Amino acid sequence: MSDLDERYPNLSNLVQSILKLSLEDLASRAPADRYEFYDLERLLADTRQTDISAIAESPFAPFAAQTRGYLATIEEYIARNLVKNPLRFIKSKLAAPKNPRELRGGSEALDTIAECSWGLWLHDQFGNLEEERPLPGGVGDADFYVMTPRGDFWVDCISVGPTSERYDLAAYLSEVVSEKWRSKFGLRCESNEIITGICVSMMKRQEHVIGALRFAQNTSEALKASDSLWHECPGLRSIWIGLPPWHERDHRPEIIAEWRRP
Repeated sequence: MSDLDERYPNLSNLVQSILKLSLEDLASRAPADRYEFYDLERLLADTRQTDISAIAESPFAPFAAQTRGYLATIEEYIARNLVKNPLRFIKSKLAAPKNPRELRGGSEALDTIAECSWGLWLHDQFGNLEEERPLPGGVGDADFYVMTPRGDFWVDCISVGPTSERYDLAAYLSEVVSEKWRSKFGLRCESNEIITGICVSMMKRQEHVIGALRFAQNTSEALKASDSLWHECPGLRSIWIGLPPWHERDHRPEIIAEWRRP
C-alpha cells in the first residue's frame, strides 16, 4: 500500500471501490493540460511530490500544507459517513474519472472540498446533518439538511471565484448570495416557508479576495449584508462566509462574517 493510501484510508477505500484504482494510481496519471483549478489527481500528485519538512522555510510551505489539508478534509468527511452517493461523490463531485481525461476539468473538485469543509463545520456546530436532502415537494435538493435547537433548515454552499479586485466586497457577496438563493431555493421555497442558509467559501482566486478584505479592513468598512438581501430572499435566515485555513489538518472554514436576518 502506498503512503497516500495509508495516509487517507477512507478516501482510498472509496476510490478503489468505485474506480478500481489506488490513490497512488491516480497520483501517477498525467494531469490534464491547462488546468485552472485542482482536481483529485492533481491534489494527490502535489501531495506526493512535496516534502513539507524540506520546504519549511519556503514561502510555498503554507500552500503545500493547505493542499494536504484539502485531502485531509475529504478523508474526514468520508470518515464521518456523510457521503450519501459514493459513485457521484468520486466521479462527479471530485471529478475523478476511470480513465485519464484528455481535457482539464472545471472547479467541481475544489467546490466539493469547500462543501466538505462546511459540512464538517456544520456537523461540529449542530451535531446533526444530512447530505443532499430533497427540498419540500421533491424538486431539487440542498447540500445539507441541518437540525438545530432553533429549528430545522436547508443549507446550500457556494465557492466564489471573483475575476477582478472587488473593493465593495459586501455588495459582491450580497449579490452572489442572492443569486444562489434564488437559483437553489427561490420559488421552490417561498410557498413552503422553509428556513434556509447559505455558506460562502472564498477559496478560488484568493488574490482578489484577500485584496478586497484588506481594503475593507484598512478603511474600517464593515462586511455587512446589503439591506435588500433579506427582502429578496424571504426564507433566508443565516449566511456564513469563510476562508480556507493554511494547515494540513482537516479544514473548517475560518469564519470572517456571519449575517443573520435582522
